[in-house]
Amino acid sequence: MPTCDICGREFSTERGLIIHKARAHGKSKESEKESGIKPLTEFMESK
Repeated sequence: MPTCDICGREFSTERGLIIHKARAHGKSKESEKESGIKPLTEFMESK
């Protein structure tokens, strides 16, 4: 289960952890790019 290394909160998905870090801890989207996970908006636009 993905866990935030800053506050210890657990998430059911890696995506949830990335979103949490961006919102709660001000982490940039660089970590999202490094993980290879596409932003939800990009996914929605491709349909």
